[in-house]
Amino acid sequence: MKRRTFLLAEPVVGLNRETLLMHLNQLMSVHNVVLEGGRVSIDYDLLEVHAEQIEAVLIKAGASMGAGWATRFKRSWIHYIEETELDNLAASDAACCNKAPAKV
Repeated sequence: MKRRTFLLAEPVVGLNRETLLMHLNQLMSVHNVVLEGGRVSIDYDLLEVHAEQIEAVLIKAGASMGAGWATRFKRSWIHYIEETELDNLAASDAACCNKAPAKV
């Protein structure tokens, strides 16, 4: 389970708020969505959905993610971290520098 907070360029209000909640709650394995002004906090299962997919839904629903270099860097870093976590989960239990190889 992951909890991520996405910062939007501007607050979500009115009908856009309801549309956004509807789209996010339709995603597989999204358990909790909280909208507070320009912040969207989401609990989700990383094995089923990841931040990049959530961002695509936010944009499709009409939210703006912000275009500054710091915001783009942070989003790219989160994508990299999640990709690495998924790769680590998929990797077999291999020998390491402080762990002897398994005997066959």
